[in-house]
This record gives sequence, C-alpha cells and structure tokens, in this order.
Amino acid sequence: MAPDQHEPDPSQTGQAAGTEPEPGAEPEVADDEDDAASPFEAAGFQPATADATDEAVLERLDRLEEQVQKQNELIERQGALIQQLVDELSRNR
Repeated sequence: MAPDQHEPDPSQTGQAAGTEPEPGAEPEVADDEDDAASPFEAAGFQPATADATDEAVLERLDRLEEQVQKQNELIERQGALIQQLVDELSRNR
C-alpha cells in the first residue's frame, strides 16, 4: 500500500517507522547548547573576552571610535545643509 501523501515521511520527522507521538506530547528537541558549541569548538572558534588586554586592539578600537564620532558629526552637518537647501528651494517656488 502506498503511503498517504498527507502524512509526513518518518525519515523527515525524525521518528522511527511505525511510531506515533502521544497526543499532547511535545516533540523531542535536541539540546541546542551542546550542539551550538560543538561546531564552533571544532572550527577553533574562540569567543571574545571582556578582559581584552591586547594594546593593539585597544588602540584600534579608540581610533575607530574617533572616526565614528567624526563621521556622525559630518552626517549631522550634511543633514543641516540638506534641510537648509530644502527650505531655500521651498521659498523660491
């Protein structure tokens, strides 16, 4: 007999053939904490730590923060100039 097209294939649901979940039972979920850590550890991933002591990294971070601040100031000035231009163009209509 052909499998019903409306029922999922047991190989796709992770259930063994011939087993049905109990009504009201929650599906089994893998422990994501262990699974998530394994691929990172296998790839040599090392998380950043709060006690970064590498001077080069700290200096680079300081320079980047300064650059971001300068860019924010430039964006603010450009916004003010754009607003001034819009106001002037609106008055000349």
